[in-house]
Amino acid sequence: VHGDRLIGLLRMYHVVNCILLAFAPHFIIYRASKLAEESAAHACAFSAIGYACTQILKIFIMATFLPYSLDSAQFSWSQECMKLLVHSFDFLGLSYILSSTPSLSKFSPYVRILAIALGWSFGESIANFLIPIWIGARGMEFSWQYIEMALSSNLNILLNICFVSAVWLRGRGDLHKSMLPVTVTLIVAHLCTSTVFSYLTHLGVESCIQLIIKGVLSAVLFSCSHVLVNQYINRGKAKQ
Repeated sequence: VHGDRLIGLLRMYHVVNCILLAFAPHFIIYRASKLAEESAAHACAFSAIGYACTQILKIFIMATFLPYSLDSAQFSWSQECMKLLVHSFDFLGLSYILSSTPSLSKFSPYVRILAIALGWSFGESIANFLIPIWIGARGMEFSWQYIEMALSSNLNILLNICFVSAVWLRGRGDLHKSMLPVTVTLIVAHLCTSTVFSYLTHLGVESCIQLIIKGVLSAVLFSCSHVLVNQYINRGKAKQ
């Protein structure tokens, strides 16, 4: 009896640990940044709801127009290209969120980008990781899979900050022409990430190696977007 209780406690500890690892960074970033100071919770919430609506629309389009495959494990470039077109709705959804979020214009560019990216990431984490972690991590055997999911959720924050930065810059009417190609490249790179990792899975690359690749990719894209945003803001200050 005591052994069963101990196993139950260890399972619950593993579940709680994975959930905290996946979701606590969102709240830590919110509290530690200027988001809490400037009361940007409404912008984060609007972005999370926008993410949910965008994904529902994408699911409807995929179910309507994408051909059904009996062998879901088989990688198909034609399928992935069609999925990539559907993923472009993320760009449209974020563009709408950035232009329609109430009182977003009162914040500095950095706060705008972080608020929308954090809300988008939180919605993404709930949709993709909460149920798998809650159900799977309570299994009989310990698995690193759910810790990897939690770490992937954290890396998605960096990727989404990059994506939101690029979408925000793309919507600027005074964006310098020299910055446009890099901005578009960042948007396309983000939209292609799911296809890249699907292909790596097809090749049999281990999940831990994929996580390392994702970490490096996230750091590179985040750094590029940060430099671009700084350049844009500095150009605006120089004109003044």
